[in-house]
Amino acid sequence: MKKAILVVSFGTSVPETRERTIAALEKDLAAAFPDRAFYRAWTSGVIRKKLLRTEGVEIDSVHQALERMAADGVEDLLVQPTHLLDGEENRLMRESVAAEAPNFKTVAIGTPLLMTTEDIAALARVMEGICPELGEDQLFAWMGHGSGELKSENNVYNALNALFAAKGRDNIVVGTVEFEPGVDVVLERIRVRKPRQTFLAPLMVV
Repeated sequence: MKKAILVVSFGTSVPETRERTIAALEKDLAAAFPDRAFYRAWTSGVIRKKLLRTEGVEIDSVHQALERMAADGVEDLLVQPTHLLDGEENRLMRESVAAEAPNFKTVAIGTPLLMTTEDIAALARVMEGICPELGEDQLFAWMGHGSGELKSENNVYNALNALFAAKGRDNIVVGTVEFEPGVDVVLERIRVRKPRQTFLAPLMVV
């Protein structure tokens, strides 16, 4: 039975960023499953079109990749997203896989990074470890992208803030570029703490 892994990412049109993020994740996942043929797909149609126009590089959509794998005779399929949470992009991916599932004997879909309370707690420990030793006049702000179709999707960011608050780490705050908790959460923390210095870091794959 021919086995394959399909790694699904949102995508990026910046070559340097692509190599440091998505390509690095793909390399690690391919190495972790040496018995499986490797395929990739990006969910952003805008970025796929831009990459084709600017670099002549064609990346499959999830639907195209699934069709390609079925034509290649893949029977045992593992799909692993590089998404942070089960937001809109991940849901659309799962819908595409479900529609094409009859073309394969076995289909398994891995979860995004943050699905359980244990996942969130583990990430909080990593984030806290990355933060430098902060002084009383310093603040570390993490910014996620955010997903707004379902308000509950952004609860992972609120949960991270709650974990930091429970540890007394009000010098670490998480906001998002879109939806809640938004930039205003970070600005309010700055207003309250009045830090001399604020560090800003992305809580994103890309």
